[in-house]
Amino acid sequence: MLFRAKAAAKTWDTCAFYHRGVFYLYYLIAESCPGEGLGVATSTDGVIWEDLGLVITHSDQMVRYLGSGSICKAAGFEQTGSFLCNYSEWRKEEEKNVQNILFASSTDLIHWKKFPNDTIFKIDERYYKKIDVNAQWVWQDPRWEGISVIPKSGGGYYGFWTATPKDGFSFGFGISEDGLHWQALQPPIIEWEGDPCMRFIEVGGVWQFGSKYYAMLGDYASDHCGMFSFVAGAPGGPYRLASKNFELLRNQSRMHVYFSRFFEGPNGVLVNHHALAEGQFSDPHFVVYCSPFKRAIVHENALYLKWWEGNEHIKGSEIEFRSAHGDIIAYPKERGIILEGQMHLPGRLSIFTESGGEVILSINDQGIVEIGQHDLQENVVWEDRVDRQLTFGPAPYFRLLLNQTMLELYIEDYLIQCYTLARPPAGRLALENATGIRLWLWRDDID
Repeated sequence: MLFRAKAAAKTWDTCAFYHRGVFYLYYLIAESCPGEGLGVATSTDGVIWEDLGLVITHSDQMVRYLGSGSICKAAGFEQTGSFLCNYSEWRKEEEKNVQNILFASSTDLIHWKKFPNDTIFKIDERYYKKIDVNAQWVWQDPRWEGISVIPKSGGGYYGFWTATPKDGFSFGFGISEDGLHWQALQPPIIEWEGDPCMRFIEVGGVWQFGSKYYAMLGDYASDHCGMFSFVAGAPGGPYRLASKNFELLRNQSRMHVYFSRFFEGPNGVLVNHHALAEGQFSDPHFVVYCSPFKRAIVHENALYLKWWEGNEHIKGSEIEFRSAHGDIIAYPKERGIILEGQMHLPGRLSIFTESGGEVILSINDQGIVEIGQHDLQENVVWEDRVDRQLTFGPAPYFRLLLNQTMLELYIEDYLIQCYTLARPPAGRLALENATGIRLWLWRDDID
């Protein structure tokens, strides 16, 4: 929605890191396979990016794909100024494809030197599957990928990663004294309260807020895709489904956004993720953008994503207009927009799309949002229903971001939903029960 890599036409996962006034956005290059290397872009404000292209490429031993990981400061950073990047590769082992976690180091977050193979973090077969002889397709093979790293009290690190436990449905967990050499521990228990409500688990990130640990776990199944929130009283669990806002980033119709990750920003914890502008990851053609950063907060013991004040830099010139109930608002369709105002509940916002389509965002008097579009008989087919379990007043402040096919809706600064239009916008929208409307174009130096 905000940044698309120029060095590669097809990208996937992103992870962000902030250091000394600069944001570093790493993205997975996926031109010829699900992952062949990592690229990076830099920004001083988190909005305008300079793409520096490929910085870590796969080895000649890779057989399936290279997977993304994360960035952390190495032990002894104050003396060495060294950072660590972990990433994964599938390699042949006894004629089987096995995933391994590898490492690289850098002192400038741009130029990376790989560690030798003797530092590879291999699957610990005491607790985790290495090979599944019953796997029917590649995504059922055991995983070992992407360590999300947080500091451990007293020194060292906790790590959480995508893995396939021998017992139970969970993820990888371990500790390290230096961020390079890792000891796998037993996988955390997840208290599912019945049958698991996810098909797959990928670890987006885990972060400590107060005395609790909040995990963002991803499911890429086409019928249940999104990022989901879990909570634990200790890093090793047990984890339980968040009592509120469990479906942190979820679309019921198809994958619109995916793979959120925590990072320490200039003034608190931020989250990055990506959005699909066109297609799906399994399609021959798809287009991925990095979405605007979100602020991560805990409200009523639940993880929420909110508007990050740094995104005010997205705003360019303001369009002056007069509006009344039901008026059509026109804007340059080739430009992104930010629309703000008060919505007197229940209210509605309609975005007209090319070829006569219309996407409707309906907000009821409880603040529950439904998103849908008209079918051939002019009936509204609702695709997404979002209840953030928040209490809003009768006329909350709302904010809509729209760029190309991608939109984000906020109410009282809380992220309500991300959604991708099936067709490009036509440059017109309509509001019902909205007042105090203001409209900005995105800066013209944003893609």
